[in-house]
Amino acid sequence: MTINQKTAIRINQDFKEKYNQLWRKNCLLKENEKRLEKLKPLEEIFIKVCNTVHNLSWFFYNDLKKQDAYYSYCLKIACKVYSDGFKSEYQLKKMIKQEIKKDIEIRKQSI
Repeated sequence: MTINQKTAIRINQDFKEKYNQLWRKNCLLKENEKRLEKLKPLEEIFIKVCNTVHNLSWFFYNDLKKQDAYYSYCLKIACKVYSDGFKSEYQLKKMIKQEIKKDIEIRKQSI
């Protein structure tokens, strides 16, 4: 089987295009992995915030759930704690509890 020159050129161009697409996707994937690696501590803080909200006040937790605001609230607190910075696990837990207790008190006063 012989391939004429036009077909060979087209196949070569298709191959180059596919290779470039894969290369771009690979570069984007590597960039996104670096970004996700930076956000990994935030994910861990988010999980701790969710657990703390649930453990500190069942009523506050249910109130947030009813308003579909639970996850957005936890993310807000996690971002605030993450941006404030912390040096130890103990300090992190203390900051999370302080923020949540403030909001619980505000919620109690408004009721």
